[in-house]
Amino acid sequence: MASTINADNGVVSGITGIRTTADNSGNLALQANGVTLLTVATNNTIVLGNTLKFADGTTANTASSGGGGGLTWQAVQSANFTASSGNAYAISTISQPVYVTLPSSPGAGNTVQLTDYAGTWGSNSVTVNRNGANIQGDTANVVLATNRQSVGLVYINAAQGWIPYSQGSSIGPYTIDYLIVAGGGGSGGWIGGGGGAGGLISGNSLVVNPGANYPIVIGGGGSAGSAATPSTGQSGGGNTTAFSYTAIGGGYSLGYAATTSRAGTNGGSGGGGSGWGPGYSGTGGAGTSGQGNNGGSAEGANYYACGGGGGAGAVGSNGSGTAGGNGGVGFASSISGSSVYYAGGGGGAAYQGGGASSAGTGGAGGGGNATITSATPASDGVNTGGGAGGGGYDTSSATGASGGSGIVILRYLGPQKGSGGAITSIGGYTIHTFTSSGSYVA
Repeated sequence: MASTINADNGVVSGITGIRTTADNSGNLALQANGVTLLTVATNNTIVLGNTLKFADGTTANTASSGGGGGLTWQAVQSANFTASSGNAYAISTISQPVYVTLPSSPGAGNTVQLTDYAGTWGSNSVTVNRNGANIQGDTANVVLATNRQSVGLVYINAAQGWIPYSQGSSIGPYTIDYLIVAGGGGSGGWIGGGGGAGGLISGNSLVVNPGANYPIVIGGGGSAGSAATPSTGQSGGGNTTAFSYTAIGGGYSLGYAATTSRAGTNGGSGGGGSGWGPGYSGTGGAGTSGQGNNGGSAEGANYYACGGGGGAGAVGSNGSGTAGGNGGVGFASSISGSSVYYAGGGGGAAYQGGGASSAGTGGAGGGGNATITSATPASDGVNTGGGAGGGGYDTSSATGASGGSGIVILRYLGPQKGSGGAITSIGGYTIHTFTSSGSYVA
């Protein structure tokens, strides 16, 4: 005989212990031995009881728990643990980071929630071990490193695995493009070679973890040398560091010294060599492999023609005849949204005409004969990493010049995720530009 449910506060026909009740508002409840199995409200909303049992014997807790999505809150966790489906965990990392292992062999609809107990995930993170399943379609574990973060995860299928359902943005690592440029080298006064450009490192697909703090140090430009003979006070550019990369500061030139040759110093790119005359031809300094190029050498035979500083894209040219060597060309990058040259070498000085500045804004070299050109070289602009132009032939005013400071530019596709630096949005990319030291928080 088929059983029927009658909403008349009576026993359900044919099933012992099953009855229905209706309150004064018309809400209907189905009970078994005094325990409510489900409630049908007058607005047609069905509310299930605490536990459902399926045909295969598995159960699911469905009781509301104050916004936990039907999850059961567990005791606060402060050590490594394995999560179980259907549970929510407040995780304390006050004393140490915590490693959470997701359930093994999850099924569609399995859920887990993780919540920062004390607002300390930013300093002691939570690593979520995928335990063989994908997270957001990826095979990498996830690091949660944002204070007061709360993430609900639901397992969908083998392809996507676990995905967040309680926050709007990705919880896992993401990739960025990067340009890291060191400070350019300064130049010597009184017949100086060109300063070498700062080292340059660029690439893409650098993986960063949300909430992690990445310090960035911007290298300053090298200082200018005096007009004395020999020139003093010049220096190489400062290193720029970011994401475990170090771009090496540009090498500097030494300037004139009687009856001797003076080699440019090594750096990200090498400084240009200087010389006194026949037989005294200073060689260019060496660049750093993968970051820059060698400086040019002084000719020495005529008019003290000094070498240009090396650039990120080419070597500095040698001095020749009456002209100093040109600075080596820099590296063109469109990471900022338009093509810009960075890390060009400075031009070398000569008795009658300094070498030209380079693409990458290395400074032009100074000349000597006042009827032809000024003895004053050009300093490189800030935040280009270019080398300085060498000081010209003039005992009273031919000081060297200073190199350009470095820069770091980061870029990723989509809306802003991280913080730090000057932030712009171009062509669907978010761009972070650091012209001074700071931190990128992913």
